[in-house]
Amino acid sequence: MATGQGRSAGPATRTRWLTPEKVAAWVVAPVLVTALGVAITSWVNRPRTDLEVVGVTVLDGSVVTGQREGEFEIVSPKVQVAVRNVGDQVSVVTGAQLEILDHAFFEVCEAGGALMVSQTYDVTLPLDPEPGQVLDVDVAQEIEPARADRFEFSLQVPEPQDVVGTHMYRVRVSLTRDGDSETLDAGTVVFGAPHLLVDNLWVTDDDLEIPGPVGACYRRLHQEYLRVQGWEGETSEQLRAAPEDVLREGPLD
Repeated sequence: MATGQGRSAGPATRTRWLTPEKVAAWVVAPVLVTALGVAITSWVNRPRTDLEVVGVTVLDGSVVTGQREGEFEIVSPKVQVAVRNVGDQVSVVTGAQLEILDHAFFEVCEAGGALMVSQTYDVTLPLDPEPGQVLDVDVAQEIEPARADRFEFSLQVPEPQDVVGTHMYRVRVSLTRDGDSETLDAGTVVFGAPHLLVDNLWVTDDDLEIPGPVGACYRRLHQEYLRVQGWEGETSEQLRAAPEDVLREGPLD
């Protein structure tokens, strides 16, 4: 009797470990592993944007004479930014930040290929900026995958026709794109506004010795010029060709 009961209890004992929880684990675990693998594969192969800066160019401002006597137009200096999208989906540039790193003023002491630009954005420059002052610019540029683009910032000062001299700026340019909180550094530029005329900046020893406000003006001009020569950043061709010093010995020819 006891032996029979022992044999009949055997199968029940062998099947007791197949609990519902273990059966569910057997079924669910492979599904989870498969789903995780699909998710990882999708994440690795997801479309991405990858925008890189190709280069930054500085163009000097100028004064264009009109057809009528006394008529002229001041063309603002420009900073052009060229970018390339090496990702596999559209990259969108939504903004730019121009941080003013340094400023100088060249006074007038005595009256005397490439990619085509797709869009121009106007930027008004402060005449007496604080170091580190940031100018936010709204930008709307879409760069298709494997394509390049060039856009520019027109750098203007208030009432340029009333500015007697040249304001020099050293500016760091960065771009906001694709909803990324981290900006893309486009480089540092040095330029003059409303326009730069290096040929008019010559100073002589005699100029530095002139008494009163005129001599003080020449001395400030000389010091400011030497300070700007120490600035690092991308410059225009005119500024690259400028002499290291504007001081000349003796009178000008």
